[in-house]
Amino acid sequence: MKIFKRGGRWCVDAKFGEQHAKEAGFEWDAKQSLWWTCDARKAWQLREFADNSVKNAIHKEFLKHKRNGHHVPSYSGLDKSRAMESAIHVPAPDGLKYLPYQLAGIEFALERQHTLIADEMGLGKAQPLDAKILTPHGWKTMGDMKVGMQVTGKDGKATEVLGVFPQGKKDIYEVTFTDGSKVRCCGDHLWTVNTPTRRFRNLPWFDLTTKQLIQNGLTYEETGKRKFHVPLVGSVQYKKQRDPLPVDPWLLGIILGGSSHIRPEVVITVSNDAIKTRIEETLGRNYGGEIVLSPQLKDQNKEHRRWRIKRWKRGGVNVVVSQLRELGIQGLRADERFIPDMYLRASIRERIELLRGLLDARGSGQNGLRFVISSAELREGIRELVGSLGGCTNAVDGHQKNFMALKLPTKLGSIFTDPNKCKVKHRRNPTRTINKIEKVGNEECQCISVSNKDGLYVSNDYAVTHNTIQVIGVMNATKT
Repeated sequence: MKIFKRGGRWCVDAKFGEQHAKEAGFEWDAKQSLWWTCDARKAWQLREFADNSVKNAIHKEFLKHKRNGHHVPSYSGLDKSRAMESAIHVPAPDGLKYLPYQLAGIEFALERQHTLIADEMGLGKAQPLDAKILTPHGWKTMGDMKVGMQVTGKDGKATEVLGVFPQGKKDIYEVTFTDGSKVRCCGDHLWTVNTPTRRFRNLPWFDLTTKQLIQNGLTYEETGKRKFHVPLVGSVQYKKQRDPLPVDPWLLGIILGGSSHIRPEVVITVSNDAIKTRIEETLGRNYGGEIVLSPQLKDQNKEHRRWRIKRWKRGGVNVVVSQLRELGIQGLRADERFIPDMYLRASIRERIELLRGLLDARGSGQNGLRFVISSAELREGIRELVGSLGGCTNAVDGHQKNFMALKLPTKLGSIFTDPNKCKVKHRRNPTRTINKIEKVGNEECQCISVSNKDGLYVSNDYAVTHNTIQVIGVMNATKT
């Protein structure tokens, strides 16, 4: 039996009573002795009897029906779900090619509204079971993943885990970026990347596997500059742990970042009038005049750069000190300070204000956006905070080892309270650059598929990484 197109009809050259055509809903044309239909959904059932060109034509019309919301029945049974090849044509990610069994899986998924793609071990793109995966509640591991869980997509929003696919033991590669962040994955793991030249020309991102990145070389031979950039996550939307937060996030940033003393009382060094005014406004808004800013009596400087946060009346409890004690911060030296976890998982607006407070206290914008570091734990907290807002950090080389360089999304604008403080303007959103890739071992691995259209989710250190390739194929097919 052969299926072909004649005029506007799909036809089957078969004898009367042919069960395949009859069951598919074709009609019999006794005059021409053939079965026929104008409905591509019916022709789709018999595509295995068509050559590649006819099969692709049926496929295009079939997808139009799906996009228009028309009912598309399921035809293939268990044997079709186990198919190992297909002639279907689907756009592949740049630099990649589908294997025959992957095309068969894509074709099978396109026939149905709900499909779980679960291939045998060794066929997917994977990460070790202890790899960190970002969720709206914080970090989990790849081994924690279950169908129906929510993880964080590239846009910073929650996306659902559609499938979890154990992969057995695989060779593991560690991908290190120029900001020091690292991700471990297998050699076939997909990365969405771009190059400096392509970014300058506004050309789209494309996909390469870990092994392909190694084969292409990570630097240009002529200049030694690094080739591949990966995108950063959008501002992450967490499920809030506490509302309201104990201490105003901007004020906490001022206290943590500045030359302040928080034992037994809070004494802050204020750099300019704009900061002093905002502290007073923040205290008035949150404490109704009970807590005020008072000049440090021991300060001989006439400008009173050092101020105490104290009760307006003598006696009683200083609420700010009590709240800092609740957070585990009261009494800490500058080299012991850290950002409490509830602030790292706060709303986007609150995290921006926390970062603004830190930079108002010890930040500089004259030669790039920089922050003076007083604590190793605070450094890690700022890395986490900036990463969750779509930025990245780097250590500053040379004698300025106590500085961190920050790169932030353009949408944040001037992050300082005093807009004149920052002279740096970024025309493009920051990216991470791949520094090196090393083989580090062999471990049990797993991959996941997620529901968002680009197939990207967030792994260690807010690095954006990829979905499974067959799910990407289904997504690409429905776009054509």
